[in-house]
Amino acid sequence: MPTAVGRYQVRAELGRGGVGVVYRAWDPHLEREVALKTLIAGRDASEVQIERFLREVRAATQLRHPHLVSVHDAGVEEGCFYLAMDRIEGESLADLLGREGALAPRRAAELLLPIAKALAHAHAEGFLHRDVKPENLLIDTAGECYLTDFGLAVDLSESERLTHTHQSLGTPAFMAPEQLRGHNRDPRVDVYSLGATLYECLTGRVPYDADSFPELLHQVLTTEPPAPARAAAAPRAGPRGDRADLPRARARAALSERGRAGR
Repeated sequence: MPTAVGRYQVRAELGRGGVGVVYRAWDPHLEREVALKTLIAGRDASEVQIERFLREVRAATQLRHPHLVSVHDAGVEEGCFYLAMDRIEGESLADLLGREGALAPRRAAELLLPIAKALAHAHAEGFLHRDVKPENLLIDTAGECYLTDFGLAVDLSESERLTHTHQSLGTPAFMAPEQLRGHNRDPRVDVYSLGATLYECLTGRVPYDADSFPELLHQVLTTEPPAPARAAAAPRAGPRGDRADLPRARARAALSERGRAGR
């Protein structure tokens, strides 16, 4: 772990994904803590990784909404690209579900309705998130929910050079059938992922469980998930964290209305 990135003093690692890592850091200029995201590969990052990171920076800095994590600064320091954001004190929705299981419908709605509106705003501005999932929803100590991590975002005004027709991007557990087929430039993929997240909030479990990626593809492309009431009544297979490494599909029915986020 670095001790500093530019002016930011790194204090602890908050989490990491396949490409990026987020640190808790101190901004001495503004005298406040921030969440500082950098590329894991640092100066060895590939051209594609850098371009996707810069696309995240553009999306995050152009979008302003009360339930999108705000970005304050971005740049490059000695070959290391960084993004400084609000640090949300609290936990992720994934942590909450892992601890409590299914949520009351009113609580689930209170958490996710603002996210639907945030996605509607992003779509109206021409951006898709493409990785909506409980891990990317942060809940502060007041119970407000925020959408973060635009690492797979796409600006619909740009070319498809980084989103080839047959390239599927996202988290398989939350990807719509169309997204699994490589169709990544449709706002409805975000609607589906939000519906998948709502399904887990209401039932405490996932619509599809699979031990292999081929089995997952078969299930999500050819079958319907259990009705939420039946899924909620069934015994849980175990804590959410115990199943986090399995490829899972969510809420095929979420696209049945083919609507827009926030409607």
